[in-house]
Amino acid sequence: ADASIKVYLTASAATRADRRTNDSDGNADRQSYQQVLQSIQRRDQIDSNREDSPLRPAEDAIIIPTDNLTAEEVVEEILALIQSNADQAAAPMIAGGQTA
Repeated sequence: ADASIKVYLTASAATRADRRTNDSDGNADRQSYQQVLQSIQRRDQIDSNREDSPLRPAEDAIIIPTDNLTAEEVVEEILALIQSNADQAAAPMIAGGQTA
């Protein structure tokens, strides 16, 4: 069945490279920012242009740009969307005299 809410998270390649290099656990093989950025850009190009299931948002997806959000803020935004959707789904039942 189709999901009632479809979320597509975005962030620029630069933001994702910055996050990945700053998220290092101290590994000696940590890549440089430039290496990570080039890898992400290459992967984006491949994923967006592949013939089977190219990476792109569904037509009815809610796109959330995450460049300036923390992980916690992204979760809060998604939870707010879910709550809003639940409230909208319950409204017709309440308006029709039924209990939610």
